[in-house]
Amino acid sequence: MIGARSKWVMVLLALVACAVVYGLVNRMFIQADELGRTRYSDQKFIDTMESLIREKVFDVHERDIVINEDVFRQKGFSKELEQRIRAHVRHLYVKNGEIRFENKAASIANQVRHRDNLIWRGKFLDRNGVILAESSIDKNRWRTDRTYSFGPEFFPVIGHASVTYGKRYLEKDLDDYLEGRNHEPVLNTDIDPFKKVLMGDHVTLTVDSAIQRYAFQVMKDFKGAVVVVDVKSFEVLAAVSTPSFDPNEKNGEAWVSAFAGKEDRVYENRALSVAYPPGSTFKTVVATALLETGRATANERKKVICTGLKNPYGISDIHPHGAMNLDRALVESCNAYFSSKGVLLGEDLLRFAERYGFNQVVDLAPQLNQNKCFAGRSMAFAWLDRSNQLHQYMAVDFRRNPKIVAQASIGQNIVMATPLQMCLVAAAIANGGMMKNPSIIKEIKSADGKELIRAAQGGQSRKVMSFRVATQIRELMADVMKKGTGKNVKKIYREGSAYTTNPATENLNVVNIAGKTGTAEVDNKDVDNPRKPHSWFIGFAPSENPRVAIAVIAENQGFGSLTAAPIAMDVLATVLNSLR
Repeated sequence: MIGARSKWVMVLLALVACAVVYGLVNRMFIQADELGRTRYSDQKFIDTMESLIREKVFDVHERDIVINEDVFRQKGFSKELEQRIRAHVRHLYVKNGEIRFENKAASIANQVRHRDNLIWRGKFLDRNGVILAESSIDKNRWRTDRTYSFGPEFFPVIGHASVTYGKRYLEKDLDDYLEGRNHEPVLNTDIDPFKKVLMGDHVTLTVDSAIQRYAFQVMKDFKGAVVVVDVKSFEVLAAVSTPSFDPNEKNGEAWVSAFAGKEDRVYENRALSVAYPPGSTFKTVVATALLETGRATANERKKVICTGLKNPYGISDIHPHGAMNLDRALVESCNAYFSSKGVLLGEDLLRFAERYGFNQVVDLAPQLNQNKCFAGRSMAFAWLDRSNQLHQYMAVDFRRNPKIVAQASIGQNIVMATPLQMCLVAAAIANGGMMKNPSIIKEIKSADGKELIRAAQGGQSRKVMSFRVATQIRELMADVMKKGTGKNVKKIYREGSAYTTNPATENLNVVNIAGKTGTAEVDNKDVDNPRKPHSWFIGFAPSENPRVAIAVIAENQGFGSLTAAPIAMDVLATVLNSLR
């Protein structure tokens, strides 16, 4: 009896031993690669970083995020945790005025089993069906690789989806669609009959890859942005930001260096999210307010005398313009005129700036119910505090601070605009005073071809100004290019059925362009090495029957007529060729 019982015990122990050995072998060899690739987020560290953000331990100093040492020392962290927090400051970023932490930067290798189901992330395509980003499956490693067809040219729009560095821009905003989570699963069993592949949705953008790529090449030697918008649909045709980053990069050090760099700031979307002083391009907004309120007419009697010297508000011009009415002032970009008239307008300036979309959040995918794709907010006579609360000038503030109002009336001080916002200003004028919400998503389809989201088409139009006023400003912007600050800018010619800025023959038809140049002063804290102003241009083409609007900014490149405007002409010629 004892012998039989011993046999059963031995058999049982043998079975247990076999199970243990199989588990170890399976874990060490069969699943080793799979386990090694799996990562999880260190939620405790993420919570610590987000708590420090809420407690104002991090400050934004100019464009850098720094640690408030006085507050940080009071936390009493261990030396190891303190070092880790300092090392992760480079993974903080600012969005919509708030400091945020890139959570995926806190991912850690672990022993969690890799999921059996694989997600085949959906594609990004341009408006013509050109593939911008797609995933492929490595059957040997049972994982997907993400590739970006045009690398840095589209990074500021699409962003990246990385296991190590997380997701950014549209890859993050549209993650639920790209992973197919917004509907019943679409499965693919052709790849491996024993495993399920969940198919993500395909996203078609409004962007034209030919325009985007050309504009990027024109801008690659500058820091700045180009935005092109269709004036009828308000679809974004191009949103270029330079310098940029190639999300196909495999070198981890290159990623860390790029996203920690404060000088080039390749991680920023200058086109859609970075606000700059708009300089003289903002005079189009002031002109709208003057004409709509009747404070300026075609035959203005009470003219402003420009001597070139500082006026009572401390504003000067490069040279004297003499007696100025609105027509001459906009064409010749007279600071004395617009600063004086801006003070008289007072809070009407705020009212009309907000008609154009200043001080409001811009959603570039208004047709989506849950997922939002927010652009940066442009500010006029307003600012955000540290808790992201909006504060605006009141009527009394306009009366108490005439010098600040005068500066803002020429696009300085408490007026800041994204290139997208200034492109929308031009588009609204080109569209007869009517404005729509801009959109960047044309459609989203599931992997089995079912249409989920259609183009927004800008939604409902809203009136910014009367058709009469829009027509008057449009004609003045055409005069800017014919006889004003833009008269010496290169022209666009019609050569046969094509458009060019470098004609092979003379005496070709010139395409009339409406535009406004801008030169925006920047903060010059380094007196010994002052920075040049930003170069701006906004406009639309053709001026008689506008089809597209454009905004260009080249950081620290001086006069708008010398850098931004010529870039705009080259890009507009390419756009007109694409729209033939």
